[in-house]
Amino acid sequence: MRKIFQYILMAVALVATASCSNELDEMLQPAGNGNLQFVVSDFPAFGESPDTRVIGTQDVGKTAWEEGDKLLLSISFESGKKQGYTLEYLSGVWTLNDKVLASSDITGVLALYAPDCEIKSDGSIGLASGKLYGMAEYIPAKTTVDGLNVSISFKDVTRTYSRLRIAGLANQTLTVTTTDFTPAGATEVATAAYTLTTDENGNAYLYGTFAVGATVSVNAANIEIGSHSFSSATEECVSYALDAILKYFSVSAEKYVIFSPGNLQYHPVNNEWRFAESQTDFIGETNSSISSTYNGWIDSFGWSGNTGVATFGVSTSEDHNDYSGIFVDWGTNQIGDNAPNTWRTLSKDEWIYLFITRTNADLLYGIAQVKGVNGMVVLPDNWETPTGLTFKSGQQGWDDDYSHFQSFSAEQWSEMEKAGALFLPANGFRQGTKMNVVRYLAYYWSSTEMDSEKAYYMFFDYMDLFPQSKFSRSNGCSVRLVKDLQ
Repeated sequence: MRKIFQYILMAVALVATASCSNELDEMLQPAGNGNLQFVVSDFPAFGESPDTRVIGTQDVGKTAWEEGDKLLLSISFESGKKQGYTLEYLSGVWTLNDKVLASSDITGVLALYAPDCEIKSDGSIGLASGKLYGMAEYIPAKTTVDGLNVSISFKDVTRTYSRLRIAGLANQTLTVTTTDFTPAGATEVATAAYTLTTDENGNAYLYGTFAVGATVSVNAANIEIGSHSFSSATEECVSYALDAILKYFSVSAEKYVIFSPGNLQYHPVNNEWRFAESQTDFIGETNSSISSTYNGWIDSFGWSGNTGVATFGVSTSEDHNDYSGIFVDWGTNQIGDNAPNTWRTLSKDEWIYLFITRTNADLLYGIAQVKGVNGMVVLPDNWETPTGLTFKSGQQGWDDDYSHFQSFSAEQWSEMEKAGALFLPANGFRQGTKMNVVRYLAYYWSSTEMDSEKAYYMFFDYMDLFPQSKFSRSNGCSVRLVKDLQ
């Protein structure tokens, strides 16, 4: 879990006073039916302080009543009966949607601004079907009854919860899991995960209180993109912000991807596919043991043709005919817990676009030694270098020690990786049972064939980069898969 300074989670200054109310508290036009009249005051703004550090697109929050807003009313009578009603804000006027019998025996009125709640059959107010507490505000108003006049005031109303603004990409689906989080409107800790969709500004929200030691984790496309552990409880009426902006790579003018968390690996005996546990992990010389009965992991594959006998390129055969046919993507397999067809292989043109064509392409890659492993660092389109670190783009031409160009320790790379950096280790290539130039040169397959004998791959070393190199289909190369962003 991220520490509060490392993970850019921040408490935004208390808005105005503990009441969270607007400076204005003007009474709006009465709304009523029969002789019973309702007067509603201005909406209490939540907001974020404009002088704090920006995470994503700041949002001051809702500051005024808007068309279609609703207030839920539960009115109690001397008879013990309870009735529920709805006030809706239409064309600047609060309109009562239900018939209220004029009566002077009202003993109390509960008025709530709670968009995810509804009036129940017994006149009470509760969570609407299909909704979860914590996804919307839950603000009880102060009400007074004077005969047939009901005043609904939000002046000096105190929210008993905080707001967490999750800053991501616009119109993005996020899965948010929490621990020790009590949602606004609820009395118990949340147990279900939240599915949130960010707005046009990339923001999604949770409303409630995080206790000491509480956690929040944000996932998109099955990849964790933001998390935090709270060292202290969140405060009432304070807005917090969490950076959860998914880092993406453009591979064409209109196509964006994320990369798998590591190179593809296969276990022949178990017929099992997985991704390397770390971006720096690779098998290396042990790939020379490839066979259908090898009881270990491999990560160097021949090209994957649909008519060759080397299924998914798992073979030491040096005959290109054993890898013949139309390409069959490694991503058609179940990989770990990922369903088949979740991931795919980049085409030749997409490798070219990534390294040459996309905006500022030459500034978004550079050779490096990461945790002692030689390879290439590739940065996402929306890259921001972590505070205290530097990144040098390009390559060197004077020796094969990648660390002379730049290097990252385990701690430094952890920050780079959290910011979205991709690392492609230099795994070398295989000819039959012989591994070559391991730790110095890199060979990554594309999905594009050249002809019946050769296919395209992406190559780099300490001084050269060729996204459209050609190789015999029988040669063993690394595979790094991607997932399309919808």
